[in-house]
Amino acid sequence: MNNNSNQLPIDPMLAKPSRYDASSAIAVVRKLVLAAPADITPKSRAALDAASTEATALHGVVTERERLLPTRPLANAHVNAWSALFGRLEAAARLPVATYPVAATAQKLLETYFHGGLSFVVAGHEELWVDAERRIGRFDSEGVSADLESIAGPSYLENLRTTHTSLGEALGLAHAARPIPDGTALQDQITKTSRAISRYALALMSEVDVDDDASVERFQHAVAALVAHRASFKAQGDSTVVADGTPTPGSPTTPAPSATGTTPVAA
Repeated sequence: MNNNSNQLPIDPMLAKPSRYDASSAIAVVRKLVLAAPADITPKSRAALDAASTEATALHGVVTERERLLPTRPLANAHVNAWSALFGRLEAAARLPVATYPVAATAQKLLETYFHGGLSFVVAGHEELWVDAERRIGRFDSEGVSADLESIAGPSYLENLRTTHTSLGEALGLAHAARPIPDGTALQDQITKTSRAISRYALALMSEVDVDDDASVERFQHAVAALVAHRASFKAQGDSTVVADGTPTPGSPTTPAPSATGTTPVAA
């Protein structure tokens, strides 16, 4: 075995906390559990159990956050409301103006309030709501709501207002805002899970005999998921592989199993 410092058989950086989002932290723990050595020592098992416990708690935090903030279906409903209204205006605008004066009104509304079409609805949920709030405010302040209802039908504008209010409440942007989960809870639990993973790696690392190929291979197999995770960030140009608790899009769907191989029930 070559013990040159530039060719270490184990990477000491694996014992340092890594950057995760909720999904990747839970996935890494699950993979570590499934790859745990058959002869895992009590010390390493305790560290792995601790990581599994933190990952399960993380799953619970994300589940509660999704329960309180079900914004995706509400955002989709609001996008559909805008699409329906836009479609009615667009259809009316195609009518011959000489025969149907309403066509000219529809064309003017499209030019004034939808000059970019529906490009604004592809923004993030908060950006969508803010833009929609501005547009709906203009409908009212500039006195075109009656024209919109006349052309599209009252139900279309009513549906637009209803879905706008529901989305705003879910996002905490409307007056009757729904309860919002603690913004730091998710970040804190991601950090706890990351640190627990690094403690497990450290426990395994302390048991490696670098002069024994079998011992090194045992370690490398056990931490392969962690190695792959860190490599994915390096490939993306992330030079600061640390656990800062920054959540990114994506939500876990499966809680991490315990170190004994069973999947614990998330709190």
